[in-house]
Amino acid sequence: MTTPGKPDRQYRRLPADDPPPPDAAEAPSFSRGWIRLRSPWRHPLELIRFLRLWRRLRRELDAAPGLRSFEYRLRLRPLMVGMHVVWDCHRDELRFAASSSHAAVASWSAGSPLTPALRLEHFAATGDRLIRLGGFWLFEHEADLPSDAELPLRAPREA
Repeated sequence: MTTPGKPDRQYRRLPADDPPPPDAAEAPSFSRGWIRLRSPWRHPLELIRFLRLWRRLRRELDAAPGLRSFEYRLRLRPLMVGMHVVWDCHRDELRFAASSSHAAVASWSAGSPLTPALRLEHFAATGDRLIRLGGFWLFEHEADLPSDAELPLRAPREA
């Protein structure tokens, strides 16, 4: 499936684990998002726009109710920026996504020549197990997607 604005990009939905346990909705929610950046020196205005959007999203995240912890990650080869976030519950995460600039960052990422790939996944943590609640990949070439080995995933610890 291609995206409406960028016919050269593929969209792949990551389904939720079936069936999620009944306590998954109230369990701590964990999400990880990664944006791969390509040739930032060729797109300086796009890079500035991304940095402004990212800084705004970080400020909103810092003030968000239900936030337990967050971690920003940077990989240099290939150049990727990521964020791992833990919420009190999935409801808090959905509220943040609906009321923040999260959609603006996602829209920019989907249309920018600076970003050949992005990945967003949501999980619920029940005990020591992570249950996928959904997510997606957006990419030009499958090789642009980071492997699971490049994106370590750990269950969040109780605060």
